[in-house]
Order: sequence, then C-alpha cells, then structure tokens
Amino acid sequence: MIIRSLQLENVRCFANKRFDLQSNFVVIEGNNGVGKTSILESLHYACYLRSFRTRAARDLIQEGKEHSFIAVNFYQPRYALEEKISVGVGRDSKKFIRLNDEPVNGYKDIIDHYRVVTLTADDLSLISGEPDERRSFMNAAILLQYPDQINAFREYNRLLLLRNAYLMGQAQRENKPSDEFMVWTKLFWEHAGEIQKVRKLYLSRLEDSLRKILSEYLPEISYQVSLSYQPKELCDVENAGFDEFWRRYCSALFEKERHWQRSLFGSHLDDFSILLDGRKARLFASRGQQKLLAYLIKIVQVLESIKADNPAVFLVDDFLTDFDRDRAQACLTIIQQLATQVILTIPLEYERLFSTQQAQIIKL
Repeated sequence: MIIRSLQLENVRCFANKRFDLQSNFVVIEGNNGVGKTSILESLHYACYLRSFRTRAARDLIQEGKEHSFIAVNFYQPRYALEEKISVGVGRDSKKFIRLNDEPVNGYKDIIDHYRVVTLTADDLSLISGEPDERRSFMNAAILLQYPDQINAFREYNRLLLLRNAYLMGQAQRENKPSDEFMVWTKLFWEHAGEIQKVRKLYLSRLEDSLRKILSEYLPEISYQVSLSYQPKELCDVENAGFDEFWRRYCSALFEKERHWQRSLFGSHLDDFSILLDGRKARLFASRGQQKLLAYLIKIVQVLESIKADNPAVFLVDDFLTDFDRDRAQACLTIIQQLATQVILTIPLEYERLFSTQQAQIIKL
C-alpha cells in the first residue's frame, strides 16, 4: 500500500491542508509544535479509528470548530486500485467513515485495504510500561496480521462481561460454584486458552525475527533477546485440562473472585516479558536499549505485513533523536530496506541524516 495524499480539515493546527506524497520514503521535518505528529496521527486514525495521543476523538478537532475531516488517498497494489478512506469526527465524538465513498462500520472493514504501523515515543511503554500496554500491543499486532481474530476477541469480551455479572450477582448468594457457573467458566477458560495460544505463537515468531534483525544489522550487540508469555493465575492451558483447572479454581480462586466480584484469571490479565540475557528489560535495560527494542518490534510488525502480501505503511514519529549517529544510521538503514512506504518525522537539526538519502522532504 502506498499513500498518495492526505487532506486535513480542522484537524489540530491544520484548518485546511493537503499533503501530496510522491515517494516511498517521506521525511517530514520542522520545529516542535508545527504539526508533524498531527500528520502521522491523522494517518494512524484513518486506520484504527482512534488516536495514539488521546482517547477522545473530539480532541482532534481544531479549537472553535464543530468537526474535523481526514481523507487519505492510497494505492493498493493487491487490487491495482486507487482507493480512498475518509473519516469525519464531530464534537460528540461520532464518526462518519467511508471507504471508496461507501459507508463502513469500523476497523475490520478497513484493515484489509488500508493499514499502518505506527511508532511513537509512547511505544517505550511496550518495554517499561504496565501489562495492559503489552496486552494491547499483542492484540493489535495479531489483528493486523489476522483481522478475523477480532471475532474471537469480541466473544471473549462478551463472556467476560457475563461472567463478571454473575460474580456480582448470583455468586454472592452461593457458598460454592454452581453448575451453571461452571459452564460459563469453562467457556470462558476455553476462549482464554485460544487467545493465549495465538499470542504465544505470535511472540515466538516475534522473538525469532528480532534475533535475525539484530544479527544482520546490529552484529555488535551481544545480548540475547527472548520473550516470555505470562498467564495470570491458573489459566495456562498447556499445563492442565479444564477438570484440573476447575479443581484448583474451586479451592484457590473462587472466594477471591466473589470478594472482588470480577474474573481474576484470563487473557485480559496476561502479560509478557522482554528479556535481555534472561533479565527483564523493563527493569534492567537502559533507555537506549529499551528504545531500540521498541523500534525493532515495530519493524517486525511491518515485515509480517509484507510477508502476508499486504504491506503496512510505517509511520515513525521523531524516534531517531535519542540514538547516537551510528545507531541512528543503522536504524535508518533497516527501514530504508523495507519493501513498503515509510513516513517519518524529524526535528530540523536532524536533517543531516538525510543529506545523501533519496527521500521526499516535506518542510513545515
């Protein structure tokens, strides 16, 4: 996929602005506050229908305006078609989404046509942040590669809500789990297990790809990267069947769930650790190491989309500035060799990195 143009109306600092992209490698440069990140935010929003900067859609709207509008024209090689996605957002946060001028319902209808992978400073939370950051990453990465998995996630969330409702109501009047509750728990456990298996497979492939990239492009790095999945409480489907799980659950977890009135096991609570030579990067890695890991993890996402013959555009928001010149150049070399479009932002003083590069420069 190649983005051809971006039209913005009442988005952040842009009242009415069009950007024409004429290269597979686009560099947006400028001082702080001129709208570099807002451009990438808009391209990201057109894919995921949410911002990487804010939870409220109305925050995209320019001060004093009642709506914002984003339109992305792109070429999809798989279909040999010029396509367009447009998103309007009102002050009430309602969205109006069209793909090729036809209404669509949401992300699942978009992702097979228009897809991006975005890297921002906030993605350091993949390494150093809370478990929900890593769960969100796993889910988003899996859906990017396997959009149909969204149905499994939705069913899991439905079962989670039903089970929690039971724990807040019926279970409060029972001294032990009922047969009905066991049935709900088994369904929930099975769906949690399926998501767990998909996540473990994804992390295994991610680990292999990270090691290959480090070996090829950064051979001077001596540490070994590994990823370890961490299921919450008793929910590890590879080590026990449901009967064994239920026996342990009744003796160890049911009373806790009654007390807290919510499910205390399942894939919505699982986590994974990124390890450097067996030590948790969250605790022991330097900022530079953490930033490099986040950078490489996102590159693997892009590589996976390329392998699936539906390449994602790689959006990189001011992520090279903490690296020294040699490391920044090595990271730049990696993304320049990706068989997809790359759009990145840099502050003015980093223009020297691109003095000999073939890139379209957009100055703000």
